[in-house]
Formats: sequence, structure tokens, C-alpha cells
Amino acid sequence: PQDLPDLLDQLPARTDTRVPVEMTDQQRSAHDELQRPIAEILARAQQRGLAAGDHVRLMQLLTMQRMICNGMAQVQFDAEWPRCEHQAPSPRLLDGLFSPKLSVLRGLIEQVVLEQRRKVVVFSQWRKLLSFAHWAVRDVLDGVFDADGAIPCQIDGGLKCFGHPIGASGLRMLYEMYLQFQG
Repeated sequence: PQDLPDLLDQLPARTDTRVPVEMTDQQRSAHDELQRPIAEILARAQQRGLAAGDHVRLMQLLTMQRMICNGMAQVQFDAEWPRCEHQAPSPRLLDGLFSPKLSVLRGLIEQVVLEQRRKVVVFSQWRKLLSFAHWAVRDVLDGVFDADGAIPCQIDGGLKCFGHPIGASGLRMLYEMYLQFQG
């Protein structure tokens, strides 16, 4: 197997693009409601230091503000996910989640993957947010990676489904490429 540094040298340069997304009024209201309890904890901390319980509560409040910035769908996941999971992500449904980052992500995936035919990696420390991210773009990418799609990829199910050892995996990859080039 290749060493990680060797593999990283073969990758294209990383591109980070900042995409500012305005919060909705609902997000802003929920975010602002937490400012007072945060300020109260910080005022107590200035007078007598930050107690352990206050530290935990402060971290919870700041984390909640971060989640609100990601979108209300993440904050209200248990109520929203069952409502959305089996529906198509229509503009109306997306807007009703008060999570504008999902609509922006959908547009970026269309632009970068479909129009520019580039690969992307979407990551988040929040599993619930990733569930909504996948849901928001699944219909956009539906069929794109199939054998007759715009970007065919592992049309036979991938090497793992064949239980290949490392040596045979490379041969199988070459054979798969041969089949794709044959049409």
C-alpha cells in the first residue's frame, strides 16, 4: 500500500471557497435568544472566574448557536427529519426548514459536479446536518454516477463487492476501465 504522504502528493491542490449565507429571521431570533444567558455567564466569570458548571453551560450555548447558524433543521432534527426523509427536497420544503445552507449546497453541487464535472468532498462534524445535506442533493445526483450517467463510476459495484485482495484489485480496475472504453 502507498504511504499517505505519497498519496497526498498525487491529489490536486485543495481549494477552499468561502460562501457566505445569510441566516433566516427564524435562525437569527433563535441565535439572539441565547446571547443573554451567554452574557450572564461571562459576567459571572469576570467577577469570580468561570465555574465548572458555567463552563459546561457556556459550551452548550455556544454549540447551540453554531447549530442554529447551520440551520434550524439541524436543531429540530427529530421533528423535521421524519417529515422530509421520504420526500423530494422541493424549494418550498427547503425554505420551510429555515436552513438556507441546504439550498446553497444544492446549487453548488449542481454547478461544481454537474456543470464543471469536478469532484467535491462535503464534510461536517454534525451527522444530522450531513443527513440533511445528502437529502438535499440526492435527486440532483440521481443517476449521475450510473453506467449511462454523466459521470459513470464503479458501475459494477466496486472492487469491494468482489472480495478482492490487493493485487487482484488493480487488475480488476484495469479490466473495468477496458470495459468502459469498449462502450
